[in-house]
Amino acid sequence: MHKLVPKIFSSVRRAPVNIPDKYLGLRVKKLELYDYLLVVRLEGGVQIQLRDVADYCCECRYMRTDDSLLDVEGGDLRGIELRDAAVRFDADGDPIEIQFLVVQTDQNSATIACMNSHNGHYSGMNLRLEILHTVLVGEQEIDFEYPDDDTSP
Repeated sequence: MHKLVPKIFSSVRRAPVNIPDKYLGLRVKKLELYDYLLVVRLEGGVQIQLRDVADYCCECRYMRTDDSLLDVEGGDLRGIELRDAAVRFDADGDPIEIQFLVVQTDQNSATIACMNSHNGHYSGMNLRLEILHTVLVGEQEIDFEYPDDDTSP
């Protein structure tokens, strides 16, 4: 049975992820979710990647969703919001921290849970935003990051 503990903040914090304006309004071609990586593929070969890069020792970090990622595809990107959630405890009493990423388009949204299950010593999240651009070199696709993009979440 999971127990709820008091929220760390007096109210749930909501903050936009700092995506440069030039990418807002681009069509979402595909949304992909891996163990600890969210990839938003946009028109024009642009990829927005969010990953939890904190990995210290004895924690388990992962991302999950109950939403259909297909519902977001085809819409124009309006933004990505980060929302804090209350800490929960698993059956052994170990904390599970959760932050939600909400990908918003003009048509729909999808909520991704970023989770960190740990023994109490390796808390926190460190979500890193990367914006990659795919170019064709011959027949090979190569992804690279523009150094001038401000990609701090």
